[in-house]
Amino acid sequence: MDSKGCYRDNIFAGRLWQMAKYEYLYILEFDSLKEIKQSLIQWFDWYNQECFHQNLDN
Repeated sequence: MDSKGCYRDNIFAGRLWQMAKYEYLYILEFDSLKEIKQSLIQWFDWYNQECFHQNLDN
């Protein structure tokens, strides 16, 4: 983090949540908030451990 209110800090978080919403949450149907939370935990585990990232040479 660079400094308080720096726009560059929010770019990464914004893009991550945008990807989570459009590529995962909006596609599926959920019955409860608990189900959404568990599903997001699984998605973030996949994203951090198994998803290919360009900056890491896949």
